[in-house]
Amino acid sequence: MIRKNARLGDVAEFIRGITFEPKDVHEVVKADLIGCMRTKNVQEKLDLNDVWGLDRRLVKNKNQFLIEGDLLISTANSWNLVGKACWVPRLSYESTFGGFISVLRVNQQLVHQKYFYYWFTSKYIQELVRSFGQKTTNISNLNFSRVLNLEIPLPSLAEQHRIAKILDDAELLKAKREMTVSKLNDLAQSIYKENFLKLPIIKLGEICTFQNGGTPSKSISEYWDGNIPWISSADIVDNEIVYDRNFITQEGLDNSATNLSPKGSILVVTRTGVGKVAITRKPTAYSQDVVALTLKKGFDTNFVAEALKFNQPMFLSNARGATIKGITRGVLESAAIPSVDQKSQEAFGALIGAINQNKENLLKADNKMNSFLLSLQQSAFSGKL
Repeated sequence: MIRKNARLGDVAEFIRGITFEPKDVHEVVKADLIGCMRTKNVQEKLDLNDVWGLDRRLVKNKNQFLIEGDLLISTANSWNLVGKACWVPRLSYESTFGGFISVLRVNQQLVHQKYFYYWFTSKYIQELVRSFGQKTTNISNLNFSRVLNLEIPLPSLAEQHRIAKILDDAELLKAKREMTVSKLNDLAQSIYKENFLKLPIIKLGEICTFQNGGTPSKSISEYWDGNIPWISSADIVDNEIVYDRNFITQEGLDNSATNLSPKGSILVVTRTGVGKVAITRKPTAYSQDVVALTLKKGFDTNFVAEALKFNQPMFLSNARGATIKGITRGVLESAAIPSVDQKSQEAFGALIGAINQNKENLLKADNKMNSFLLSLQQSAFSGKL
């Protein structure tokens, strides 16, 4: 196999996002508007649940319209998220992107788009790109020049296509496991709805106490890269906690507003991803966008967590804020919990516990799959695949 390296800037270009004012923003994309992606949309996959609408006249350069296969990158963010990237799929509406994110678009005559996506989002390149962030007090800005000076391995287009296909197949296996987890979530909700949805209710504020979270200072390195899991709302995906992203030290815990909740605690997102619910699988610290619940005696954790998932539409409808939407403590306290005897709660909780155990087994299998994918990527981009 003939393999060569190319300077990234010779085969790809950065395209900066558009600028606009808060008055230009519409909360939904309507027929006469275009979509506008922003930092919160850049997740592992492009998150299309909350896309702003804008007048297309705000786009001054046709290159600022997204095309399928673009790489959307967070270029101004907290230091641990700068460089985060996702694939842009075929969209059902015309869309652009805001000023805190950028597109990295390849020359398709030289680079296969999916090959490039897997290379750029590989663990090694992501860590390297993150190191190119220029930190200020609250934000890190990606240094475009340093990124464009990276060298990308470029075998023939046919070989790039072959590698991308292998990595696609591996990703498909991972996606099937994720689909199974989603089906298990649906099963839990179906059982809950059938048995408890029409019963008399009590309010959440009557059955628990609340504990706020916080974020250790990002400018103090001694607070980070410890062994205590710390999550933000972005780390709760499909009502499960992703634990491998951020860790803090005991010093960071002691010198910030964050708190450590024990295994089996219910966490609820009250800002930036309002309404997401998860149960901790280990002692967990959390950001100011998250609230932990301590239930009073006689209330089952699995039962209350499932009830809170049915309150998500109410939480979303009461979210307020010009740019970052959140709910008040009063809204959270008003969440409806069915008034059910402890024995019935525990029976349902045991059933949900069994479902959750299956989900945890799948998540462990996902961790093994992630290790396998990492090994595949390392082989692919070192010419050994």
